[in-house]
Amino acid sequence: MLSKWIYAVVGASVLCAVCTSLVADGRAKKALEFVCGIVMIAAVLSPLTSLDFDEYTLSVAKYRQEARAISATADERKELLDRRYIEQEYSAYIFDKARMNGVIPDEVNVSTQWSTDGYWYPVSVEIILSSPEYEKDSRAIKYAIESELGIPISEQYWRLP
Repeated sequence: MLSKWIYAVVGASVLCAVCTSLVADGRAKKALEFVCGIVMIAAVLSPLTSLDFDEYTLSVAKYRQEARAISATADERKELLDRRYIEQEYSAYIFDKARMNGVIPDEVNVSTQWSTDGYWYPVSVEIILSSPEYEKDSRAIKYAIESELGIPISEQYWRLP
């Protein structure tokens, strides 16, 4: 279809060029140039005559719907990545805080929740220890987690693997 349109435009332009070169200057040439201008406009706009506007409208609606779905998926992925990043940052902070207090956890997992103010905040933490002797040293860490991150002691789960 595109090649037919290009051939039509090129053919019209060649025909107009030949016709205007054969006519002498004057009123006849100006009238012919006007007619050639109309022919060129018709050649350029010819694809619009075969355009099905109902199909075009449906296609546009379909593409808009697909764009919305892609945008929603991207937003969901961004939100999930933001959440994971924030959980990892909180986990790293707790891990470092524990090490500074002489407790070396094997793993720290923080769970977050979306606030009504529009950000992720920590709601619970699971700390896995390889040695039960660390549990007695965990009291200062529990209070630090509660006071600095707002995770209540009741939502801090300390366990052995």
